[in-house]
Amino acid sequence: MATFLFLMVVISWKLTLFTFLIAPPGGLIIGWIGKKLRRRTTHAQHKISDVTSVLEETISGIRVVKAFAMEKFEVGRFLKANTAYFRSLLRLFRIRRLSPPVTEVLGVMMVVMVLWFGGRLVLGGNWLEPGDFMQFIFFMFMLMQSAKRLSEVNVKMQVGIAASRRVFEIIDHPSDISDPPEPIAIESAREGVQFKNVWYEYEPGIPVLMDINLNVKVGENIAIVGPSGGGKSTLVDLLPRFFDPIRGTVEIDGHDIREYSLDGLRRLFGIVTQETG
Repeated sequence: MATFLFLMVVISWKLTLFTFLIAPPGGLIIGWIGKKLRRRTTHAQHKISDVTSVLEETISGIRVVKAFAMEKFEVGRFLKANTAYFRSLLRLFRIRRLSPPVTEVLGVMMVVMVLWFGGRLVLGGNWLEPGDFMQFIFFMFMLMQSAKRLSEVNVKMQVGIAASRRVFEIIDHPSDISDPPEPIAIESAREGVQFKNVWYEYEPGIPVLMDINLNVKVGENIAIVGPSGGGKSTLVDLLPRFFDPIRGTVEIDGHDIREYSLDGLRRLFGIVTQETG
């Protein structure tokens, strides 16, 4: 591109200047299409996440769906989410397919204006020779082909940026659970585990655990029994700090587990999950 631009300037700096004076409006239009394409792609990403969420919830809870005869309701939820995603994709592809024809139209308009202005320079006398003018048009066409490829790259980049943004939002999201500034090293429990006035809630105002006090000595075997949804898993998940209590403390050997390093703390536990697969 730099070579073609240099040759155009050598042939006629006036015609080159005129060419670049009429180019910015086209660049602004292509830039506007790129921004709109990024927004549409982000919107489509949100819609496909809604579809996958509905599918995951329905399939994982299929026994509950059947038990309450909610098949038609779940089908309706899926159709609604899928239709919204389909419409979002239609809008996205309209914008995506708009870029090439707009680039072509802008290029033709630019060529017509350059031909008009260059023709005036040729007919005006000694400003530009006919042969030089034809060479200028050739180099301008080569430059436009390179610019067109760059616009196509821009379209692909906007789609990629929008798609990757959601991934990096998750990757860069700071964890609520982290090591203390000066963690205490721990290799084994010597005394035991103690829950002191522990409260936890998934939703504000709806506690799952309320004022739990429990003392388990090293070597003791205990079983936590209760109805489904009673907070058994939540109570145990507090130990490896999958989340922290909103009130109260969980202690090992008299120290709040938040004083230990996460790596050392979690090495103390052997966990068998409910899902074996």
